[in-house]
Amino acid sequence: KVSRTGAVDTSTERIISKWNRSRAGKTVAAQVRTTSRLNRIIDVARRYSGRPYVAGGAGPGSFDCSGFTSYVIERAIGRSLPHQSGQQASSVRRISRSQARPGDLVFFTKGGRVYHVGIYAGGSRLYHASVPGTRSGLGPIFSGNVFFGRVV
Repeated sequence: KVSRTGAVDTSTERIISKWNRSRAGKTVAAQVRTTSRLNRIIDVARRYSGRPYVAGGAGPGSFDCSGFTSYVIERAIGRSLPHQSGQQASSVRRISRSQARPGDLVFFTKGGRVYHVGIYAGGSRLYHASVPGTRSGLGPIFSGNVFFGRVV
């Protein structure tokens, strides 16, 4: 719809401006959807905190780490994740720590292998099911060997 004259006239400026506004609207709508989904993930993680850690636990009465994250994600946004932390890491979009928002996943690594996963709560905290004898809930990110992933 834009003539190729090599000059940007008022008609071309209007078309470009309209296109930019439509793109900005889509971007804002996508950001709102992402924020809403991340907030739902945090709400569900909070709701299921306090359940005992059991190896292989997939909820709702007990959880292991990947059982907790997969259960919470499924209940919050309807997305199915594998019940294994390394497989979960392969099924999300990796993001930088500076991009991470509450509701994203935190993956713990050692020797290049993912061994633990939790739900980022902001700052240096996460919701997770950590070890036998503990309960799922809010705790510190206890290692510097982590990366973040976005499910939504």
